[in-house]
Amino acid sequence: FFALAGLINGLSATFLGLFVYSRKPQDPRHKIYALFCFCLSVWSYAYFRWLLADNPSSALFWSRVFMAGAIFIPPAAFHHLIKLLGKEIPHSFLVGNYLFSLVLFLGDWGPWVVAGVRPKAIFPYWPSPGPLFHFHLIQFMVLAVLGLWILREELEKSDGLRRNQLRFLI
Repeated sequence: FFALAGLINGLSATFLGLFVYSRKPQDPRHKIYALFCFCLSVWSYAYFRWLLADNPSSALFWSRVFMAGAIFIPPAAFHHLIKLLGKEIPHSFLVGNYLFSLVLFLGDWGPWVVAGVRPKAIFPYWPSPGPLFHFHLIQFMVLAVLGLWILREELEKSDGLRRNQLRFLI
């Protein structure tokens, strides 16, 4: 079931990202949404493969690949939200988050993000976090809270259809 969910999620993100991008490839909102969907797709397909792994080295490889996708999800999702809402934030904030994710991505290919795999609950090869994994979680939480804060502020200023759209986003 878990592997199948990863595959369905990957296919959904792939097709949705391609569909939205194909509608207006020159629109920055569509480009960034496609990037977000690409990151989700990498994470989902590798998650699918990780759950099908039959040995520790394969499971470790695929868990590092799914983290490679997951590492870029927070900045891509936040960037998309900012573009979608038309908010102005310092360019350096976005670039800094992408660069931070790049550092985590480089650390992902050693024991720094995923240290190894071990049995846990029903999973024979559960990833063990490395020391940099916690920085990924912090970035994820900070960008998620900041994104929700921005959405709440926009919601307070809006009405009608725009208000309903923002509620849907939240």
